[in-house]
Amino acid sequence: FSGRWTASKLGPDAMAILNLLHTNTTEDSDVEGHCRIALAGATGSADALVAPNLGIALHIALHGLHAADRLERVVLPRKCSIRIPSGPSHGGSMLPDILEACKIPVREIGSNQECLDCDFNRSLDAPKQLLLLVTCGPRDESYQAGIARARENQGIVCEIALDGSLHDLFDLGMPTHALSRRWDHGPDLMVVPGNYLLGGPECGILLGKREVVQAIRNWAQGTGMLASRATHQLLANALNNTKTREAWNATPVGAVMSNSQANLENRA
Repeated sequence: FSGRWTASKLGPDAMAILNLLHTNTTEDSDVEGHCRIALAGATGSADALVAPNLGIALHIALHGLHAADRLERVVLPRKCSIRIPSGPSHGGSMLPDILEACKIPVREIGSNQECLDCDFNRSLDAPKQLLLLVTCGPRDESYQAGIARARENQGIVCEIALDGSLHDLFDLGMPTHALSRRWDHGPDLMVVPGNYLLGGPECGILLGKREVVQAIRNWAQGTGMLASRATHQLLANALNNTKTREAWNATPVGAVMSNSQANLENRA
């Protein structure tokens, strides 16, 4: 997803939106609400929040749930301890470093290659624990044992879906299900990048069950850590403009993903 291929200059419409939202606070005062409705309709979630990037989205999710007395410890499979895109750095940030900055206890389980049922059973043995998973493609079947164990003990399942998309992309050689089809037997909360496959501005989107997202919102609104109104408007526009697969194919990221590998190698 190098900006060399997917980034495009801000056009007159985008510049007008930025100018409007930053200079006239009386216009479209409920832009956050409009964006939330667009996200719920496009992804199948009950509620949504938008943060400036993935790292901050995860930060407010953990602190919001902790403040609501719904979280005491994060359980992280070691195979999910990867570098995730966050902020302006092209290299991103290591997930354990982001979690350490949150100052909430973390228990890493399993090995770098696998996580067994017994690892989930031993670690998810009490309430108020959050199982944190990272996916880019089909969810690892071994995670189902962890999801079931967390449910059994009234825990929360959070999935960082790096390949979050409004559309199925199997025909492009990517084993990616649309976000609206990833809730069954899955997470209570998903953290999704607003750029990449969604084709919107850089941001971190929190999607999930209403009571979970509301608990996070109660904390986040008092910290000033949510995305700007301009980001909300740009994201809502991107969602509305890519409702169909044909419309998504016409976006910069859709055009790149629809190109053949040989074509991309030639351009590189």
